[in-house]
Amino acid sequence: MKKNKIIIWCRCSTDSQEINSQIYETERYAIELGFNKKDFIYLGSVGASAVKLNDLYLADIDKLFNLIETNTIKAVVVFHLNRLARNDAFAMKIKNHLIEHSVNLYVREPHLRLINDNGE
Repeated sequence: MKKNKIIIWCRCSTDSQEINSQIYETERYAIELGFNKKDFIYLGSVGASAVKLNDLYLADIDKLFNLIETNTIKAVVVFHLNRLARNDAFAMKIKNHLIEHSVNLYVREPHLRLINDNGE
């Protein structure tokens, strides 16, 4: 089965932060990368703390892992790396899960890609 779905991951830790601009910028970045908006799956939430690893954040990570395991996910796109993880051990857990399932991670700030075009 061809992997074609793209997860657009956006997260704000406090209710006072505005998530719509983050969604817009992340979508724009994914489109710049050549992905098609019809393939986007949106994940993340307001109030999910990647520092405190609160229940909302952990539930979002569970959803992320479940989507990766049960769908044809090609990539996860985030605007900034700290939107996905702020805890080094948890970041490694996410990284290893993505690699295990051959799912690329694209981060606009700082610009990085987890897996090269050749799959390494």
